Amino acid sequence: MGYRLLTILFAALLGSCNIITSRPHKKTSEQRFDAFPTHNLPLTDSVTVYWNIYKVPFIEAKTDADAAFILGVTHAHLRLAQIGMRRF
Repeated sequence: MGYRLLTILFAALLGSCNIITSRPHKKTSEQRFDAFPTHNLPLTDSVTVYWNIYKVPFIEAKTDADAAFILGVTHAHLRLAQIGMRRF
């Protein structure tokens, strides 16, 4: 009986989290791409990021350090919302 009550309380707690927290606003792909940071980045040379029709990013950089940095920025840009949602 104790486990059943604990399970019900846990399910109620999870259900209330969806009611209390607001869901993020939907954005178009263009709005998400416009939000990508492009200024004041610590790069040594120019870097190009382009996206194919499946929204897969491709990075062209003259140095490995710049490519690695932009890869991290791109990954964070794509995944920070998911990480934020998983926090709760």
